[in-house]
Amino acid sequence: RSVICIFFLVNNLIIIVKNQKYHLSDRECEILQLAGDGNNTKTISETLFISEHTVNTHRKNILRKMEAKNITEGFRKAVSHGLI
Repeated sequence: RSVICIFFLVNNLIIIVKNQKYHLSDRECEILQLAGDGNNTKTISETLFISEHTVNTHRKNILRKMEAKNITEGFRKAVSHGLI
């Protein structure tokens, strides 16, 4: 159990360090990771217990913060900066 907690803590610290470039919120990072894993809007909303509209709002904010013109460019930037 403590190993899982330590992994979770380390994993969160890595996300924080990687995220400094774009200043994404924790929720935006979660959505980016879930989308990067191939989940659609409905699945993400069910996983995080939020509405599909909220998922789409977070996605728009992610693209704006990453200065990406579209989702493809957003994913390319996320991969190149190690966010997903």
